[in-house]
Amino acid sequence: MEDLDRQNFNCNDYFQNLIAERRVKELLKRNNELCTEIKTLDSDMQTLVYENYSKFISATDTIRSVKTNVDEMEKEMQDLSNSLEKIQQLNEHIDTSLSSKSTEICRLDNIQRNLKKYKILSDLPSILASSLEQESSNPEIFKKPIKYYNKANKILQQLKEEASLKKIHEESESKIVQIKSIIRRNIQSSANQSDLKMNISHLLHLDEDALTLQSIFISRSDEMLQTLLDTLQAVEAPELEAAEDETYEKILENEKKKVERNVFESENEELNKNFLLTKSSTLWPKGTVFWIVKYVQEQLVARLIDISGGFQELFLNRQECDCQELYGLIERAFGQVFEKFDQRVEQSALSHHHVRNALVTLRSCLSEVARSVEGDYIDKKVEFHLDNSLRAQIDVIFNKRVSALLGVFGSFHSRCEEFHKNFNLVDNDFNEIITGALEALLNEVGDFFTTFKPLVESDGDYSEGSRAAVHKILQDYFVKILDLMWVTCNYQRKDFTYAEQEVNKFSGLREDIEKTLKEFTPVSLYLIGLVEICSEIHSSRIEEIKSKIVEIYEIPANVIKMIWREFDHTVISTQKRCFKEAQSSLIRFYAEFNGRKSSDLMIKNLDGCNWLKFREPRDIRLATEFIIKDFITCSQELVILFGVEKKASNATSLQRRPTTKNRYDQEIERMFESKTTIFGEVEYSRSGVLLSIGRILLKTLSEYIRRETFGKFGYQQIEIDVNFIKYALTEIIGISECAELIGMIEEIIASLNARCIEPESVS
Repeated sequence: MEDLDRQNFNCNDYFQNLIAERRVKELLKRNNELCTEIKTLDSDMQTLVYENYSKFISATDTIRSVKTNVDEMEKEMQDLSNSLEKIQQLNEHIDTSLSSKSTEICRLDNIQRNLKKYKILSDLPSILASSLEQESSNPEIFKKPIKYYNKANKILQQLKEEASLKKIHEESESKIVQIKSIIRRNIQSSANQSDLKMNISHLLHLDEDALTLQSIFISRSDEMLQTLLDTLQAVEAPELEAAEDETYEKILENEKKKVERNVFESENEELNKNFLLTKSSTLWPKGTVFWIVKYVQEQLVARLIDISGGFQELFLNRQECDCQELYGLIERAFGQVFEKFDQRVEQSALSHHHVRNALVTLRSCLSEVARSVEGDYIDKKVEFHLDNSLRAQIDVIFNKRVSALLGVFGSFHSRCEEFHKNFNLVDNDFNEIITGALEALLNEVGDFFTTFKPLVESDGDYSEGSRAAVHKILQDYFVKILDLMWVTCNYQRKDFTYAEQEVNKFSGLREDIEKTLKEFTPVSLYLIGLVEICSEIHSSRIEEIKSKIVEIYEIPANVIKMIWREFDHTVISTQKRCFKEAQSSLIRFYAEFNGRKSSDLMIKNLDGCNWLKFREPRDIRLATEFIIKDFITCSQELVILFGVEKKASNATSLQRRPTTKNRYDQEIERMFESKTTIFGEVEYSRSGVLLSIGRILLKTLSEYIRRETFGKFGYQQIEIDVNFIKYALTEIIGISECAELIGMIEEIIASLNARCIEPESVS
């Protein structure tokens, strides 16, 4: 608080302090400030004086007016007091005059009331009979008689045992039974919703069972509604001179010319939507998509609102009311409407922009029905059917894209076959082929999501929750695309149990997908490519696909964090795991495929030999050379996945000592040794895959030897081939990795000794 505002302010002290502490410029500045404040205070003081003076004048006028009015009120109060005294005197005079006759007046009044009641009761049979004689199909005829009956029946129920009223009661009940019968008959023949509602109302007023009448009301309403729906379903696609898109644009252009120019200043998209909402169905060619929408708006919506309003008016306030029947009726109608809509959209090849406008309008129409029903159940059903319809349109796009997506794999398969014929690891052509296939897949996915963008870009037109609904659609089709890639990659396993559930997701396309995939015959290099594709997808490409969707739909970061976070944690992680598993499965199949191919070549060559009369061996057989060449090719192919691995140089550390046991001891020992897993899990490495191929090859050779008998030269030929295979495998894989294969080769030599009639090793 400044010194000037304090209660004990001393002007002399304040002035002396200012002079002592401040310079001349500061004193002049403070002087100016004080002058300004003084002028402001003078102005405020003048304003306050003026305001108070105005209030004083107003108060004076009010006091003067009150004084005048009080004088007049005193006169009026005196007149009122005189009038009340006169009324009091007259009242006392009347009481004195009629006190002796009051009892008689009450008695006569009661008699008059009873006579009125009796007249009502006596007239009841004739009133009911009169209504039966009129045109019975008009429900208005029974409205007044039923109201009269309900009023009279309360008295009859109390006095029905009186002799004079018993006959009236019996006649009335007989007539009411006839009326009920006629009303029930009229319900079955009601021509419109209004008559049905009135007839049901009559029976409710006659205390008929409400639940039964509710079922009858819904049943008859459904039958009448079905007539409109049958008309909709029976409409065939029109034969238009131009495409439906062109027809729509032409109609729109013609109508624009009839309307004032300023009506169409808004953007074209907004114009299309409002235009569709306001124009009659007669404007559109019968059977077109827009005709269907307007037919629903003009015919079905009004009928459904009538049904809903009638139901709620008749039954909603009753304890036994069950709205499920009403919900079921409306939901069935919605289902048929969207079924016809989806069917016509698929036939019309209408642009996605126009389909979106039609869907927005359809939702707007059906939401009117939802608003006429208690609760939000029907509104949710509108959203449900709208979502299904959107998905139906997107499924059409997806189905068309499936062949393109499979075509990428088909092209990749063809290039793998071509590359396999001229395989050369010196260049990186194959890596470029894989990269090209991945980029083509990514582009196809981007084109797919771009294509149906106009359908789901609603800007809130579909519903307040449209953003979440659109993101759910994007997520679902994101997964569907990945599922299709997964099925395509995994199909090479030829294990149909794996794919039953996944292929069933593509219900209408299952046969086409399987037919296309069966054309992709297994090629060793193609399997390597699929393994690399699975590896790329689970490591980075899934995230790239998501990023592409985010880019296409311009999804803000906060929306990704809010709506996609849980999706990332559950679905995307599951998809990554699936492709990781597919990668392992394909590498196992690669090993089995090449192992069986080499084994088949070996057995085909061995089966043609007579080992007892075999000529003296000079060299390894040609088939063995082919097997080793295939093995070398596999090793080179695996370099694409794993690069070049270092081989151990110590060739003696894992060699086993020659056995001195006889063949019976060897057989017993072999029986008790732990079994070697031939078709189990394959280690995800170059040496692991090659070892798996080698196990299959050596196991096949071992089983063959155990069922054959060999002579001396046959024994020596097999011994030469086996030792060559042993040398080749240790050179290709590395001696440190080959302990298991060397053990299998020694078992083969032992079995060969056991099956030879004169075993003699080559020196």
